[in-house]
Amino acid sequence: MGVAPSKEKCIDQLNSFLRGELSAVETYKQAIGRLNEPALATQLQECMTSHQQRVNLLRQRIVQLGGMPSTDSGAWGA
Repeated sequence: MGVAPSKEKCIDQLNSFLRGELSAVETYKQAIGRLNEPALATQLQECMTSHQQRVNLLRQRIVQLGGMPSTDSGAWGA
């Protein structure tokens, strides 16, 4: 039987996922801002919304575990 990861490790991993999702949202925002084609912008907006939903879910779970959610994408967004 394996040992369950500590709560801190879970929070750290979730924050890592959160930073990746925040980076995705930032990237989509930048791309959408540079587009001149409405149909493509709509498709990218849908993708960005999906990533934003994951950001919200990850933040909620981190808080439920007693952690502090990352507020930016860190190295992901650099």
